[in-house]
Amino acid sequence: KQLGAMLPDETLRHDVNLFTTLNRWMLALWLILIFSAILLPQFSLSQPALQIQVWAGRAELAALLFLGLAPLSITMALIWKTKEVILDSVFGGK
Repeated sequence: KQLGAMLPDETLRHDVNLFTTLNRWMLALWLILIFSAILLPQFSLSQPALQIQVWAGRAELAALLFLGLAPLSITMALIWKTKEVILDSVFGGK
């Protein structure tokens, strides 16, 4: 985020601010999901709540993969775009 603030490209600065915030929210939600997956099975639940827990357990892997890998891919894309902007400004374009 700090590197993006120093770059000359206004669009990249805006993208870095937007996606950094998005990444933080997704990673926070990922941590909450991990902790709930660890803590919820410890409680004794009624039958309807147990069925919901079984369904959530099936969807848990997909949610954890998405919330864990999406910030990584967004960050890698921003790094690539930052590299391109720096190379264009140093070497004068393609």
